[in-house]
Formats: sequence, C-alpha cells, structure tokens
Amino acid sequence: MKKILILLFVLVIAVAAFYFLFFRGRNTGNGPEGAGAPAITPTGRLNVFPVSLQNIPQTPTVILGTKNGSVEVRNFYKDATGQEGDTLLLKDAASHRIVYNARDSNFWIFIIGKPVDAARKEAEADFLKILNINQHNACLLDASWSASVDAAPDLAGRTYPLSFCPPR
Repeated sequence: MKKILILLFVLVIAVAAFYFLFFRGRNTGNGPEGAGAPAITPTGRLNVFPVSLQNIPQTPTVILGTKNGSVEVRNFYKDATGQEGDTLLLKDAASHRIVYNARDSNFWIFIIGKPVDAARKEAEADFLKILNINQHNACLLDASWSASVDAAPDLAGRTYPLSFCPPR
C-alpha cells in the first residue's frame, strides 16, 4: 500500500511538472526571462475567447521591433480570431495553431497534426502568408515551432526555429 501511495504521489508531481513545463509560460532560453509559450490546453488548443483588443492598429501594416531590427508585416491584429491575455490566435487549423504573444513580441507555431513535417510546412507557409513577409524577414522575427505530444512525442517539449531559418 505504501508503494502505491508513493507511486501515486510521484505520478501527480510528474503530471503537474509536465503541465507547468509545457502548457504554461516558460523561459525557452531564446528570450528575456519570463518569455514563453502561451497557455495551451492538454489537447493543444489555445483557450480562445473573442478578440477584444484595445487600441488595435488600423493601418494595413505594422512594424515589429526585434533584436535584429524592425520588420514591416501585414496588420495581423485585425484578423486575429481569438485572444487570451496578451496572446492572439492568428490561425486555428486542423494541423496547427499560430499565435502571437504581444507582451514578448514572439510568434509560436504549435504542430498538432500528423505527419509533422507536412503540418510544419503548411504552418510555416500560413505564417508567411498571414504576415505577408518573405523567409528572410520571418527569420528576423522571434518565431518558433513546437509539436504536441500527440503529434510527435519525440519532438514535444522543445522549441525549434522555422525550418528555413538558421539555428539560434
């Protein structure tokens, strides 16, 4: 009985650690302390609420400042389909989700479909289309992708640069 309680305790701690590590904001080492992924449910879905941003830019383009310089992109704020706090949902497809964290000025692509390579390529193409930028300018932005446990257990829990960008 004692072994079962210990095992149950360890399991609860492991699940809690997994949740906070992969589904709550975390420091990825790529940005400032506290920068991290937006809250994603265990199914890979962003907790989406109707967009209610204040002071949405009304211009056709916006300029995003990055550590690599400024990048002019299509005004994606107007087309966001959901918001949770500082996080905007830009694309909600069967194979992927694309979100923007306004506080940290970073983009996250979550791969939730299989095969992962095809889903990633589709997501990256959607990312370029949403922002109306080329690959070079996309690499100047703080943008990463990750895979859900369901899509690719061996890739889950880590972030990767866009496939056409050099490693960071």
